[in-house]
Amino acid sequence: MRIEKLVKTSAVLVAGLVLVGNAFAYEDRWIGGGGDGDWATAANWESPSYPGSHFTPDAGSSVVLSDATTTANVTLYSGWGSTILDFTALANSGPGGNTSFTMKSGTSLHSTNNFDLGYTNGPETVTFTMEPNTLLTVDGYFSGGRPGPHTSLIAGTINTNSFALGGSDLVHLSPTGIITAKGDQYSTGDISTDLDAWITAGIITTDSGYEVVHSYDSGTQLNTISVQAVPEPMTGGLLLLGAAGMLVRRRREA
Repeated sequence: MRIEKLVKTSAVLVAGLVLVGNAFAYEDRWIGGGGDGDWATAANWESPSYPGSHFTPDAGSSVVLSDATTTANVTLYSGWGSTILDFTALANSGPGGNTSFTMKSGTSLHSTNNFDLGYTNGPETVTFTMEPNTLLTVDGYFSGGRPGPHTSLIAGTINTNSFALGGSDLVHLSPTGIITAKGDQYSTGDISTDLDAWITAGIITTDSGYEVVHSYDSGTQLNTISVQAVPEPMTGGLLLLGAAGMLVRRRREA
């Protein structure tokens, strides 16, 4: 616990502060001081609440990736998972100030609040990449529909409570990508209708030869967005011919 590392008083005072500290959130902002782009490197983070101290984000962290101090190209590497309080990615310091976050295969991340691909300034972009065999769990909303271009390249699985996209957002699902969402970001609105509209508008896309499909389970109120292969025209025609042949054969046998 970071309070244990900072407070050097009596054992009783330390214990008391640790118990109280668990109830409070703190911001962990990316500064890139470690020089390796690795989420797990403590020197890459700094908390305004504890100036000069560096901690890897934990369950009380409101994580902010921003290019305001340094270019934020952040990677969560294989075999490392984390639970955090909140996540925001920004790109707003001027031309070329792009921000990226990549989850490598074998990693997981759980945000107990939101996963917000936040505001950008002009042409600056936020890019979120999930490799195959990755898992993002979001108890609040994913993306947020903020102004500015955001690109999500999803080959893993996102389980989110709600989901919102803006006109400048792009979600590209690979054949292994899956998104499940239980509700809308807002108190009113139909996320099922929103998802269908985003797919139709090309805001949610996939690879050539595949199509994005949306299913809804009324029992669990769970929306699932996944990818399936598009049957080739010849394959579809052969299936129809096969069905017609079986029908003719049955009539003759009758």
